[in-house]
Amino acid sequence: MLTPASFPTSRRRLIGGLSAALALGAPGVLAACGQSGGTAQPSTGAGAGGPASGAVSWFYSANPQTSGFDKIEEAFKAKYPNVKLEIQHTPSDSENKLLALFSAGNPPDVHRLNDDFVLGYKTKNLIAPLDKYVKAQNVKRDEFYAGVYDFPVHDGKHYSWFLGANPRLIFYNVELFQKRGVALPPTKWESRGWTWDDFLDAARKLTQASPPAAAPGVSGASVYDDTGNEQTFAINNGSPTGVYSKDGRKFTLADPLGYEAMQWIADLTHKHRVQPTRQVASELKGDDDMFVNGQLGMWFNNTGTINRLRREASFAFDVTPVPMKAKRLTESSIQTYALAAGAKNPDNGWRLLHFFTEQEVARIFIDNGYVIPARKTFAKDYVSANNGKHPANMELIVEALNQQTLPYQTLDTQTARGVYRGKNLEEIWDGAVTAKDGLTRVRPAVEAAIAPK
Repeated sequence: MLTPASFPTSRRRLIGGLSAALALGAPGVLAACGQSGGTAQPSTGAGAGGPASGAVSWFYSANPQTSGFDKIEEAFKAKYPNVKLEIQHTPSDSENKLLALFSAGNPPDVHRLNDDFVLGYKTKNLIAPLDKYVKAQNVKRDEFYAGVYDFPVHDGKHYSWFLGANPRLIFYNVELFQKRGVALPPTKWESRGWTWDDFLDAARKLTQASPPAAAPGVSGASVYDDTGNEQTFAINNGSPTGVYSKDGRKFTLADPLGYEAMQWIADLTHKHRVQPTRQVASELKGDDDMFVNGQLGMWFNNTGTINRLRREASFAFDVTPVPMKAKRLTESSIQTYALAAGAKNPDNGWRLLHFFTEQEVARIFIDNGYVIPARKTFAKDYVSANNGKHPANMELIVEALNQQTLPYQTLDTQTARGVYRGKNLEEIWDGAVTAKDGLTRVRPAVEAAIAPK
């Protein structure tokens, strides 16, 4: 069982030290943040295609080949040949290494930022508002999916930009449904039908125990493996806010409608026996391998997995909406990038950020499927380019961008997650504690982490 001493503290100490440095006026951090509150100012013409020269640094952790970032690098250099693009590829421990660069007063101009950490970085004056650039570039909100465009907005200003998004849906093995005689799930996002009970019923019919001396059996579904389940299923259970309260100060996943949703997920394993235990999933090399190998009927995950499924799955697969109870919404993973406050090259930083949503980059993402472009016209091109491929129901993926629920942000989501996830959630998924006990016991520590300092 967990005790308060089990909660991770290393990231808290790192962020806390950075906060203390900000408060005390440490020279390196002030240099990084800018003496005037960290606002990067565009020079004349920066947002309207003015002369481009100099340099810009780009910090990211993704694999350059699978993400297409190597091609984006080439395309940016071709468009801006007089701008030196400095790549800072950091594949491991990138969040802590990024904070260390800020603390040293040498942040990269443009950096990957977890979509749930925008408010915390903004509050610490680590990232610059982009509204001057957005206005100068004449960027129109209605060209984008609102849930993506509005997500990084605080105090009426954009505090990061984005590549696009990966919505979460239920992936399912079409051939397994047909083999078991189970009706295929819906292809449209509707306000009724395809309920939690319907999902469970289908999972029961798909589940098949492994006979002695035979190939591994089949589990009907897996939901716990993707952490997007926290917000998605809490909201769909009727929670008004999901993981955190609207003001970001309360851990509302520990409210009844939150922990009841998490318990429903755990019950798929221990009560209904349609979901693999974590031990079984580990022995079979994870839920993703289970799905690819035909050992899992339905899988809650995001669209970033599509390319692997196309390469490795030997069966037809498709997507369907998440099941509903009180609502039917889903959380997308939004790929956000920010401009550092006090960036050495703010104008070129914006050029790179805006380039992420231009046609050259959209074409790369349409080809490799790393994210769904957030600009509506390119998202439609994504559907057209994938006609005839699995999943067949591509329109549903884009429609999911209109059906989003996203967690309210806090001042320190990084530390909060270190407290309530990890061993704490593992004990819930393992059935060692109830979701009610597991989430309420950490509530004081989570709310202490996200309280204003």
